[in-house]
Amino acid sequence: MVSYKNIVFCTDFSEHARAALPHAVDLAKKYGATLHVLHVYQEAGHIAEFELSSATRTDFVRVAHMSGSPT
Repeated sequence: MVSYKNIVFCTDFSEHARAALPHAVDLAKKYGATLHVLHVYQEAGHIAEFELSSATRTDFVRVAHMSGSPT
Protein backbone atom coordinates (compact mmCIF):
# COMPACT_ATOMS: atom_id res chain seq x y z
CA MET A 1 0.00 0.00 0.00
CA VAL A 2 1.17 3.50 -0.78
CA SER A 3 1.89 5.86 2.10
CA TYR A 4 2.94 9.46 2.07
CA LYS A 5 4.58 11.42 4.89
CA ASN A 6 4.90 14.74 3.10
CA ILE A 7 2.88 16.35 0.32
CA VAL A 8 4.01 19.55 -1.39
CA PHE A 9 1.35 21.85 -2.79
CA CYS A 10 2.93 24.35 -5.18
CA THR A 11 0.92 27.48 -5.79
CA ASP A 12 1.01 30.59 -7.90
CA PHE A 13 -2.16 31.85 -6.14
CA SER A 14 -4.15 31.44 -9.35
CA GLU A 15 -7.75 30.28 -9.54
CA HIS A 16 -6.49 26.84 -10.65
CA ALA A 17 -4.26 26.56 -7.60
CA ARG A 18 -7.13 27.70 -5.41
CA ALA A 19 -9.34 24.97 -6.88
CA ALA A 20 -6.63 22.31 -6.33
CA LEU A 21 -5.94 23.22 -2.70
CA PRO A 22 -8.85 21.25 -1.17
CA HIS A 23 -7.64 18.13 -3.02
CA ALA A 24 -4.17 18.53 -1.52
CA VAL A 25 -5.71 18.91 1.94
CA ASP A 26 -7.82 15.79 1.41
CA LEU A 27 -4.78 13.76 0.34
CA ALA A 28 -2.81 14.93 3.35
CA LYS A 29 -5.65 13.96 5.68
CA LYS A 30 -6.17 10.60 3.96
CA TYR A 31 -2.52 9.59 4.37
CA GLY A 32 -1.83 11.43 7.64
CA ALA A 33 0.80 13.41 5.78
CA THR A 34 2.19 16.88 6.41
CA LEU A 35 1.05 19.35 3.77
CA HIS A 36 3.69 21.89 2.73
CA VAL A 37 2.52 24.91 0.74
CA LEU A 38 5.20 26.29 -1.56
CA HIS A 39 5.33 29.49 -3.57
CA VAL A 40 8.56 30.40 -5.33
CA TYR A 41 9.39 33.93 -6.38
CA GLN A 42 12.27 35.83 -7.90
CA GLU A 43 14.19 38.69 -6.34
CA ALA A 44 12.12 41.84 -6.04
CA GLY A 45 13.84 43.56 -8.96
CA HIS A 46 12.75 40.84 -11.35
CA ILE A 47 9.07 40.30 -10.65
CA ALA A 48 5.86 42.10 -11.33
CA GLU A 49 3.82 43.25 -8.36
CA PHE A 50 0.72 41.26 -7.47
CA GLU A 51 -1.80 41.06 -4.71
CA LEU A 52 -3.84 38.14 -3.47
CA SER A 53 -7.55 38.57 -3.88
CA SER A 54 -9.40 38.53 -0.59
CA ALA A 55 -11.17 35.30 -1.61
CA THR A 56 -7.87 33.53 -2.30
CA ARG A 57 -6.33 34.78 0.94
CA THR A 58 -9.43 33.66 2.85
CA ASP A 59 -9.17 30.18 1.31
CA PHE A 60 -5.52 29.79 2.29
CA VAL A 61 -6.17 31.03 5.83
CA ARG A 62 -9.16 28.67 6.15
CA VAL A 63 -7.05 25.71 5.03
CA ALA A 64 -4.27 26.67 7.43
CA HIS A 65 -6.77 26.72 10.28
CA MET A 66 -8.24 23.36 9.20
CA SER A 67 -4.80 21.79 9.19
CA GLY A 68 -3.85 23.32 12.54
CA SER A 69 -1.10 25.52 11.09
CA PRO A 70 -0.52 29.02 12.42
CA THR A 71 -1.29 31.86 10.01
